[in-house]
Amino acid sequence: MSAKWQELVRHSALVVAITVAVLGPGAATAQVTGMGLLSNAPSPGDWPMYHRSYDAHRYSPLSQINRDNVKKLQVAWVHQSGKIDQGLESTPIVVDGI
Repeated sequence: MSAKWQELVRHSALVVAITVAVLGPGAATAQVTGMGLLSNAPSPGDWPMYHRSYDAHRYSPLSQINRDNVKKLQVAWVHQSGKIDQGLESTPIVVDGI
């Protein structure tokens, strides 16, 4: 694991520790460790952060869309945001189906 990732894990664990210290032990619903942040993948249907998970692979284990049916995909909606000077990008965040 790179030094940058180790620092991210330490920082994340510190944030959790401070949250529990301030809000009380009932604020955390699960024990979180620094290495656990990297080893625990989100549920298959979740995409809770920019790269989906802390390993940043951007891989989804879902199988509804595959090589055989991807050609059938169609645009469902489009958002026209007006004048954009430097681009507009965002990653949808999905947790527990929402």
